[in-house]
Amino acid sequence: MALTQTHRFNRRSKDASVYPLMVASSFVLLTDMVYTSSVLSVSAVTLGSIGISYMLWPAEFSTVGRWLKRYRLSWQAGLLVAVAAMFFLNGISQPASAQFFGQAEQWMTGQFPQGGQVIPLVFNVLRGLFILYLGISLVKVVQAARQDEDWQNLARTPLIILIAITMGDLLSQFIIGGGGA
Repeated sequence: MALTQTHRFNRRSKDASVYPLMVASSFVLLTDMVYTSSVLSVSAVTLGSIGISYMLWPAEFSTVGRWLKRYRLSWQAGLLVAVAAMFFLNGISQPASAQFFGQAEQWMTGQFPQGGQVIPLVFNVLRGLFILYLGISLVKVVQAARQDEDWQNLARTPLIILIAITMGDLLSQFIIGGGGA
C-alpha cells in the first residue's frame, strides 16, 4: 500500500511541475485568441483547458485515461501535437503581409503621392531580383553539394545578403515607424 501511495505522490509531483507550464501556455493561447479572434485560437484554448482539467481532476477523465493506456498513448504528447497543430494552422490562416520593405513602400507612397506606379514597380523589381538571386544561389549550392564540392563557401554569401536585407528591412521599420499612417 505504501508503494502505491509513493507512486501516486511521485506522479502528482511530476504533474505539479508541469502545471505552471500548462497555465502559462494557456494564458498565451488565451491572449492569442483575444487578439486574433479566430476559430483555431478558440480550439487551441479549448484543448489547453482540457489538458489543465485532466491534470487537476484525473479521476473525472478515467475513461479517457483507460483508452490512452490501452493504446499506449501519452496525453501530454497528444495535447502538445494538437496545440502545436492549432498554432501552425492559425499562423498560416492569417493574411501574409511579410514582404521585404513593405512598410518602406507604404511610407514612400505616402510621402510621394505623385510617384504613382513607379514606387511599387521599383520595390517589386527589387523583390524579384532578390528572389532570383536566392534561387540561382540555391541551385548552385545544391549542385556543389551533389558533386561533393565545397558548398558551404557558396552558401555563405547568399546567407550574408539575406541577413543584411532582413536587417535593413527591420531598421527601416524602426526609422519610418508605422508605415506613414
